[in-house]
Amino acid sequence: PVLDDDGEFAAFEQAVAQNGRARPLAQAALAEARRGRVRHRLNKEYAAKLRRHVPIDAIDIPYLPLVQSESERVSEIAQIIRARASAEEVQ
Repeated sequence: PVLDDDGEFAAFEQAVAQNGRARPLAQAALAEARRGRVRHRLNKEYAAKLRRHVPIDAIDIPYLPLVQSESERVSEIAQIIRARASAEEVQ
């Protein structure tokens, strides 16, 4: 999957602005995606450390460690954001 429009970036940026706990990770992922960098896997030690310290309900990059590109990673994060927003509207 590739980012198909600016709406996914906008949703991601909005979520970054609203979620202080996830802000550093989310900003880093967004910056990497904008630069078009490709990273095939996260450093396993770093991912394990994040899993221990990052709240499950934060927007968390370490739970998407093996995606093929930054755009795919951000696309998956955007899907998570949309799903969480839909769930919150229902409650």
